[in-house]
Amino acid sequence: MRSSRQKLPCHLPRLDYDFISSPDLAQTIVVACAVLEIPFKFTGLASLKIKETDRIEALKRELRKLGYVLLCCMRTVVGTSSFLSWNVDFMPMSEKM
Repeated sequence: MRSSRQKLPCHLPRLDYDFISSPDLAQTIVVACAVLEIPFKFTGLASLKIKETDRIEALKRELRKLGYVLLCCMRTVVGTSSFLSWNVDFMPMSEKM
């Protein structure tokens, strides 16, 4: 959600974190990072896809409405990594849902 407001200085170049022990916190941290324009790569989120709704897809869909484009790779094969990331990619206003 980019606006005409002055960007707050952020000294965190990127946040990488494994949420395997606390996946429910990820949704809040994803939104906070996006709003603060902090790139991230989060792992340990596979259980969010099997809740009452697919929380990963819901998060991607709702943030896309605000112009944030998240990259998601959820693997079901044991030994492969799953992740959700954002590299400060924004969707043009004309493509928003």
